[in-house]
Amino acid sequence: MLDRFRPAVLAGFAFVSLVALAGCTKKPAAVVNGTRIPHERYAAALERVAGGPVLMQLITEELILQEAAKQKVAPTEEAVAKDLAELKKANPGALQGLSDEDAKRQIRLRLAVKNVAFKGITVSDAEVKKFFEENQQQFNQPETLLLKRAVFKTKKEAEVARATLMKANVQFNVVLGKSIDFDNVKQNGGQLPPIVKDPKHGIVMVIEDQSGLHAQNPEALLGKGVAEKLLGLPEKSVSEVLASPAPEGYQVIQVHQHQAAKTGTLAEWKERIREELLLQKYLKGQKLPPGTDPLAFLQAQLVEKLRPQAKIEVNVERFKDLPQQDAAWPRTGAPR
Repeated sequence: MLDRFRPAVLAGFAFVSLVALAGCTKKPAAVVNGTRIPHERYAAALERVAGGPVLMQLITEELILQEAAKQKVAPTEEAVAKDLAELKKANPGALQGLSDEDAKRQIRLRLAVKNVAFKGITVSDAEVKKFFEENQQQFNQPETLLLKRAVFKTKKEAEVARATLMKANVQFNVVLGKSIDFDNVKQNGGQLPPIVKDPKHGIVMVIEDQSGLHAQNPEALLGKGVAEKLLGLPEKSVSEVLASPAPEGYQVIQVHQHQAAKTGTLAEWKERIREELLLQKYLKGQKLPPGTDPLAFLQAQLVEKLRPQAKIEVNVERFKDLPQQDAAWPRTGAPR
């Protein structure tokens, strides 16, 4: 429940800058066997494929930022910088491929949405403390493994991959070329769903889909007793070659991260609890559909209110009528 406003949730406001990607340059976008692909051709193709959604995203962002300024709740630069610093500390991978300026733009928009939505709603420190004390168990972090895996047809291939990974400073992606693991695992750099040692449920694999989080026995994927062995390994270590039940073959597993169990404190959770309680008060008993990103929900509701009064002029000919199309705007209840 309380991961719903985690700072890493930037995907709902992913920003693709056509200007940055396709700005004027004399260099060709690519050269194929000596033949130049002009940057102008690349820019035109990019606009044709992604131009509509990006333009509507920019319009949406502008409407929200204008409304935040109008209501005198625009995010301060200090608040944006603080959020960025916290995000870098908590989940640096969330910023991969983003400049600080792009990250700040997304954070500014996220804060603006919340500031407008929650204006006039307050949650006291006493309410936050009461919620924490009544739900303390859910704030404790169980022992958690983040694993990377490659599966091979033969034991020999797996042994070669393991020997490669045992060398210093070798990235896991290096051994994925011959992996026969599931496509979604390979596309995610070999990363598997987290393994959690939960006091109540034992050792489980945590699967996330649009309906939420689900606990699954890891034996079906890893084999009997494998998760227990991996919990005994230190971070960055590599398992021995093991039989893989799914897909059938031989697997090599790296302990990418090994997080110790930790008791949550009010100090580290209070702001996320406050935001959860603000959302509850905003919804006034209304339930979000399963799998709904609350930030996307708040944005869609806000934009729905702003659209009728907005004067929007589009000067890109192929997209002139786009703002009149309901499907082009953010939708309430968009899946996360």
